[in-house]
Amino acid sequence: MVFISTVLRALRDHYTPTPKWMFALKSPSRLYKRNQMKRMGAKYSGRSRNCYILGVLRSLRAMRYSTKGLESKEETLDRLYETRITAACLEHGMDKNYFLTSLAENDINLNRETLSNLAIYEPRTFQSLVQFVKERSEEIGLQSKKLGYVYGTETRGILDEVRKHRWNRGDEVD
Repeated sequence: MVFISTVLRALRDHYTPTPKWMFALKSPSRLYKRNQMKRMGAKYSGRSRNCYILGVLRSLRAMRYSTKGLESKEETLDRLYETRITAACLEHGMDKNYFLTSLAENDINLNRETLSNLAIYEPRTFQSLVQFVKERSEEIGLQSKKLGYVYGTETRGILDEVRKHRWNRGDEVD
């Protein structure tokens, strides 16, 4: 008996009890969340670094604004891709919408980001894609103002173009 009590006394002296604040949290997941929020607030200066509640509020606000920035970045990149593709198509004498639909019809699955990168960094590849669309549309007999007039077909759009051209020159309109 004496020996056991001596061992227990020695263990008690070396044993560090669990802090009382850990019992107040009631679950390890709450402790993990609390430590995670403390780590997120460690980069701030002032009271929001030392006070838990202020650090949490500041971290939540930072996360809210970070997602807003991502949305605006995506919109900006989409507009950039559209502008690049439009400019490259106009440079090669092709309408952008016609170009994109023709690529889709011919099972050439390139997204807008890839097409804009091709237009900027590999202009000859983009030129070959435009040339392919032009040749393919001539094979199947499609016409477009950008592709030129196909003899023997007259549409309302072509007649309107002729009338506008004559009116601007000052000729008599039928």
